[in-house]
Amino acid sequence: QRFAAALCLLACLASPVSSFAPTSILPSAALRSRGVAAVARSGQVAHGVRRVAMEGGVGRSSIDVLDAVTSGIASMFRPTSAFVSGYRAQLDQSYKNTFDLPLREFSESLPTNRPQKTLELYEFEACPFCRKVREAITMLDIDVIVYPCPKDGVRYRGDVVSRGGKAQFPYLVDSNTGFEAYESDDIVRYLFQTYGDGIVPLELAAGPLTTASVALASALRRGKGGKAESNLPPPPPQP
Repeated sequence: QRFAAALCLLACLASPVSSFAPTSILPSAALRSRGVAAVARSGQVAHGVRRVAMEGGVGRSSIDVLDAVTSGIASMFRPTSAFVSGYRAQLDQSYKNTFDLPLREFSESLPTNRPQKTLELYEFEACPFCRKVREAITMLDIDVIVYPCPKDGVRYRGDVVSRGGKAQFPYLVDSNTGFEAYESDDIVRYLFQTYGDGIVPLELAAGPLTTASVALASALRRGKGGKAESNLPPPPPQP
């Protein structure tokens, strides 16, 4: 019982810095005005402020404590994606934030250039290279449609093969510019050059160190999101 209580406490402590943890939050209401919401074809609401085109059907109603804990711990290895690019906070007694605290939150580098059409990302959670792209999208506060493409998935993997010629992930589509690409480093560089200040943050540009840390974070999730469930229900109707 004590061990279970400790796990629950760890999950609660870890969740605020988790980009894709069950209780995902962003720093402030002001910086959420556009949101990092993943808008779904299916209209199914996923964790936090994101919505995804579901591959795995209806989620479980009960909370998997171990799943929550590993999600939180994984995000602790990559905490930077909990905040937008250039995030700053300062005490201001004349200001009250969402939590009624005298803390003014803002970004010093988040650009005003926003995509007119929603970007599309084909990926799956267990892929460490996909995690890098998700972090970049979160840091830039960009709306995306997320198409989960786990192994043995039959709903969206074929779309990637039709577009790019192979089932490799992540795969980003930006209809605003015509950009489509597989490689995570190319995608991250493109996102910051197009919708950022042109400079890829060190935590996403540290080469083998970045790769190792995202791989470790993904490994802690024990392969979650890596393979589609069997006997899936029919795909949801298109909105």
